[in-house]
Amino acid sequence: MKWTGICLVALAGAFSLHAQSPYRQTPVRSCRVADSTLGSNRVQKAQVGVLYDRTKDTTKLRVGDGFGLAAQGSMGGHGPSSNPVAQLDILLPAWQSEIILRTPSPHVVSVIIDDSVSRELSPVIVGTYFGPRRFMKLPIAAELNPPELVAIVRAQRVVVHVDSVTVSMRADDQRDLAALYTMMVCGTE
Repeated sequence: MKWTGICLVALAGAFSLHAQSPYRQTPVRSCRVADSTLGSNRVQKAQVGVLYDRTKDTTKLRVGDGFGLAAQGSMGGHGPSSNPVAQLDILLPAWQSEIILRTPSPHVVSVIIDDSVSRELSPVIVGTYFGPRRFMKLPIAAELNPPELVAIVRAQRVVVHVDSVTVSMRADDQRDLAALYTMMVCGTE
């Protein structure tokens, strides 16, 4: 039960307003590793929220506008990371949240990349909501390993499924994921 509470705090943090955030918006600088994997010009004008914790010597990174899809990751020191694993955060509106809450657990998050085979993301964490149902926003998180992250960024079209609910990934969401990946493999300094 305590583990769930910790995860929900992390999920809630992913969707907080930028004005309240301790994260510093940092322009993304590409490097040879990112360019060779993603191609150049994937992160022009992109920014990543960066929070360095001196006590743990870790950097937390976050992207997204807080409406629908966002992502976050962390790395030792200022990076770079040789294994850029990210967390895809999905915030569903009330009507879609109702559908998920009526679906028995375990919940499945999958992505379809360029109308290809569906890839199931794992592990998945579904948060809870307390308050008026009409304002409900259900936070859901799923892990993106490096190959999935790169495939999503390179894709022409990406669709995310949470059980029977479909969420289309926008070009801005893909750019944000490219920025997160680039910051993780290139470092923040």
